[in-house]
Amino acid sequence: MIGQNYWVDRDRAVGIGRLLRDSWDLIYRIEENDPQYIAISGLIRRTSCGLAAVSVIANALVSYQLTSRGELYWSMFSEWMSGRGGSSVYYLLQAHREFLLNTSYNRMGLEAKLKRLDKFYNSSLAEEIRSDPLKYCGRLEDLWGKIASTLNAEKQSKTIVFSVKIYYYVCRACGSSVKGDIPVPVDRRIAYVTLSSCLVRGCTGSLKKCSYDLMKPRLRGLVMGAWSIVSAESGIPGYNLDSLLWVLGRFIPGRRDYKTILDEVVREYPVLTSYREKLGTILKEFTRCRGSRG
Repeated sequence: MIGQNYWVDRDRAVGIGRLLRDSWDLIYRIEENDPQYIAISGLIRRTSCGLAAVSVIANALVSYQLTSRGELYWSMFSEWMSGRGGSSVYYLLQAHREFLLNTSYNRMGLEAKLKRLDKFYNSSLAEEIRSDPLKYCGRLEDLWGKIASTLNAEKQSKTIVFSVKIYYYVCRACGSSVKGDIPVPVDRRIAYVTLSSCLVRGCTGSLKKCSYDLMKPRLRGLVMGAWSIVSAESGIPGYNLDSLLWVLGRFIPGRRDYKTILDEVVREYPVLTSYREKLGTILKEFTRCRGSRG
């Protein structure tokens, strides 16, 4: 699988997939403590599954080039919308616009983001989800296609895929089973771990520079393809893999020793202490190529 100078190391992908096969308990525990899941669960408790589903999908669609760390951004969004969302899609839109206009968490490209919010909230899909919020829990692919069509956007773009991952969190928090799958949404953390784990090779510069390359539309599919092999081999859907990668991926850049990373992860998430040995094995593989370039 080739992408310019980058290529997927299929053997590595198969190996990592096999490593992750028995990681379900760990992944579920990570998801329960993912700040995004906590924020969404809190919003549902304070509003409803319907209002929360619409607003968090909309928020995922504008979650790019943040001016704060993602964990903080989602926590603040949940708090803001809990007290201002009203009981209709119209009031959700007004509250969401005010959040972007009156806070400092998501200021870059603000005009385009406000237009995207208007387009989604005023769509028939938004009203459909408000009235039947768990409708798509059993067919995630259908929702993925409808969101892309509503926004007239490429299906593989990070925010489109990410919005379905966030909807999965709504399904889980509202007690609904989930069927279907999506690829891993490609953001900076995912791209970096893809390189540092040797899943994609061919980087001739710094991993930071190469991770920006992998987020470009022409190479995004390469990253998705690599993790789809991991998903198929492990039996873990892309939305669950993303939870593991996004939480651990925060700690990996800029550090050399996987044992130091492990200490920081467990210190930040004490509930993962009992999974320390498994986490250490995973982090060792996720950081195997940080000292090499190909």
